[in-house]
Amino acid sequence: MRKFSLMLLLLFTVAVTNAQKGIKERIKVYSKAIEGNLANDPAEREVTVYMPPSYQAQPDKRYPVLY
Repeated sequence: MRKFSLMLLLLFTVAVTNAQKGIKERIKVYSKAIEGNLANDPAEREVTVYMPPSYQAQPDKRYPVLY
């Protein structure tokens, strides 16, 4: 159990130290596809967009998208 706890601690430490510093921006998007749905969810939603550190220097570069 002690080895397992140590392994988890090490794994989380590596994950946190490897995280990149980027720009997070909250924007509102509108979706006509969910407008008037049966659950009464709003058609406008707030989403968080993460942009990598190099985005400011190269705004025209295409980056992979993760949904």
